[in-house]
Amino acid sequence: MKVRLTKNLIDRIQPAAKRQIILDSEVSGLALYVTGQFLNDKGEVKGGHKSFYFNYNLGRGVKRQLHLGPYPELTVQKARLKVQELKVDIACGRDPASRKTEMSKDFLTVDYCLDKFFREYVDVYLKKFTAKAYYSFRKTYISPTLGHRDVISISFQDLSQLHKDLKDKPTSANRVLALCSKFLNWCEKEGFRARGSASTKGIERYQEKPILKFLSVDQLNEIWDTIIRLEKDNNINLLPATALKILMLTGARKNEILGLKWSEIEFDKGRAVLQDSKTGFKVLYLPEQVLDLLNTLPRESEFAFPSRSVSGHLFDLQWQWRQVLKEAKLEGRWRIHDLRHGFASAAVNNGGSLPFIGFLLGHKRARTTERYAHVAEHPAQALLNQVAKSIIPALAKGN
Repeated sequence: MKVRLTKNLIDRIQPAAKRQIILDSEVSGLALYVTGQFLNDKGEVKGGHKSFYFNYNLGRGVKRQLHLGPYPELTVQKARLKVQELKVDIACGRDPASRKTEMSKDFLTVDYCLDKFFREYVDVYLKKFTAKAYYSFRKTYISPTLGHRDVISISFQDLSQLHKDLKDKPTSANRVLALCSKFLNWCEKEGFRARGSASTKGIERYQEKPILKFLSVDQLNEIWDTIIRLEKDNNINLLPATALKILMLTGARKNEILGLKWSEIEFDKGRAVLQDSKTGFKVLYLPEQVLDLLNTLPRESEFAFPSRSVSGHLFDLQWQWRQVLKEAKLEGRWRIHDLRHGFASAAVNNGGSLPFIGFLLGHKRARTTERYAHVAEHPAQALLNQVAKSIIPALAKGN
């Protein structure tokens, strides 16, 4: 019996004494099986279950049958999508039966696959802070919208709409789209989706306009003096105070300093050799002032900034940072990472070339350092100002 399967049709099918098989006329290989009904020893009616199956031929007389899932938990539309997915496997020389464990589930939801993706890929291969951002994007944007959906039903239009819904947050929108692309590509490799079905090509990314704020030299001086005052008054501990100072003097990333090990520091060469920074292997150069600060710290652990946390070292400085900003009476929403920008801008204004500054900051791409180009006063501008001052009598006399 071959008919176009629909919800109304399936709902009207009444179980009989014998098993019924109804083939779908729209997608070959898809079949609805209705088990026969019978009375057990207690006189109870059993059977009559409706389920979808995929009947396929591997060639050379090899025929197989794969259970897709029970109806109505698995809808007709989802069953058809699954069959189309499995036919891709057959065309590629793979036996869908190898996916029996996964296919025995009602259907593979996005959240189910995301759990596997995060467990087997994100937690294993990505830096923990990148992974943290991925977890946040999933919880906030992806799972609430697509989590309940069958992963093979996610289309280009779904991804495009998710991106559009976040148009007021262009940076987050682009990052979420990138995560979705990586996730769906992983699903293809795992056999959860057809090859080539996860492309986000054609979805135009939003133009990102990052607000890059720079702490002035005066503000950096005030922050330094404030840390000194808080130390003298015993309002900030030695370790967080020293960590903040070193961040100011090196332009290093917060986690590069907080996770610094004594074994990584080469005092005689004025550097720290980091095996696993955000950008991988990195040599962090340390001025004499930083070496002096490090020598004031007790060596009670493998870490320069130890703590009782799971990581074994200080993990955050937010509380101390807010304390410093409040005491210094600095207006604006300054972040600890802005100390890195402040270091870069100070380096530029002290005559440092962009390639050299990029080297000190550990930038892999020149474009990253070019963000600081506008901070420096152009030498021609400085000469122009000097000439103007020499021409104007009042200013010339002042010189």
